[in-house]
Amino acid sequence: MWLSIDIMALPMNCVAVILVGVTKLRELPERREYKIVTHQGNVRRMRTEREKSFEERRVI
Repeated sequence: MWLSIDIMALPMNCVAVILVGVTKLRELPERREYKIVTHQGNVRRMRTEREKSFEERRVI
C-alpha cells in the first residue's frame, strides 16, 4: 500500500492522520487549538477548539 501526497498542493498548515489504511487531511486554523481525539488506537474526532479571549477570562 502506497500513499502519495503532492506537498506543493497542500495548504501551508495542515495535518495528515493515517489510520488503518485511511488518510484524513485537515487544514489547521491560524490561531486556534486543533484537537485530535483518539480512543483505543482509533481517531474519534478532529476538531478546532475556540479559545476564550482575554476579556472573557478576566475575573471581576
